Amino acid sequence: MSASVPTPRPGRANGPRLSLTAVSVAVAAAVPALVVGIGAGPLSFVAVIAVEQFLLGWAWVRTFAGSMGTLAIAGSAALVSDAIALVADSHEIGDYAGVVGVAVAVVILVQLARRRASPPAARLGQTGAAAGVGVAGGPSDDHPPERSVRVTVDMAAGLSGVVVVTMLTTYADAASLTAPASRVAGAALVAAALASGGSAVLCVRTCAAISTGRPVLTRLAGLATGVVVGAVFGAVSSVLTVLDGTVIAAVAAAVAVVIDAVVARGIAELQADGAVGFSYPLAAVLPLAVAAPCVYAVAHILVR
Repeated sequence: MSASVPTPRPGRANGPRLSLTAVSVAVAAAVPALVVGIGAGPLSFVAVIAVEQFLLGWAWVRTFAGSMGTLAIAGSAALVSDAIALVADSHEIGDYAGVVGVAVAVVILVQLARRRASPPAARLGQTGAAAGVGVAGGPSDDHPPERSVRVTVDMAAGLSGVVVVTMLTTYADAASLTAPASRVAGAALVAAALASGGSAVLCVRTCAAISTGRPVLTRLAGLATGVVVGAVFGAVSSVLTVLDGTVIAAVAAAVAVVIDAVVARGIAELQADGAVGFSYPLAAVLPLAVAAPCVYAVAHILVR
């Protein structure tokens, strides 16, 4: 009589991986929040943001099977945007809108050049295959029909990657917001937003590592945790009120939790494909990056 083999629980099987993701989230949120919270200066804060931009850009482009050239374009756009945020006095998102526009144009031109580099016979074979029409001899083995697909995917990775990485720059602009008649400081709002968004995602990931059931309640718990962290931050801060901390935390936590739900679904596909390493920067930084423009908009209202 053979002994039965116990079946591992799904939640425990994925526990170590989810725990490592939770640690990544904590580091990605805590380090910039600490740097901006202690007043280390704009240069130090932007340096931390730049590191996270590189990690996010690398994970984003590689997840979409993009090329290193596409990663270089997205990274360059992020660095130039960061530099503009440091030297500009207006601290407006529009200051580096031109940088994003130029980067998008470069991505398009590079991909068009790659497509034109394909010999006419290969392009004819691709067109005929897409239209369902037979071509004598078929496409060349050196230029398979998948090449046009790779170019299209690389363009999508580049266009979206430029936007995603430059979103993080808006934290630098928000942290520099000040007003003569206002006691609310942009740096404190950014620190509260990063702490709240990171705490919300951390709560969700921790609960997911413990149990895989009731995802809606898990995300509501994450949202509540983020709001509480913001309220406490506002209560102990000398330049914020409880209301200020709660408002900025609610915005950051809500966006971060929603984006984390999307990322979690994508990570499951990454794990199925064996690309687990790409998942950690996405899970840690992407929710904070997408929340950045929303935090900037609310900070503009509170700092007046």
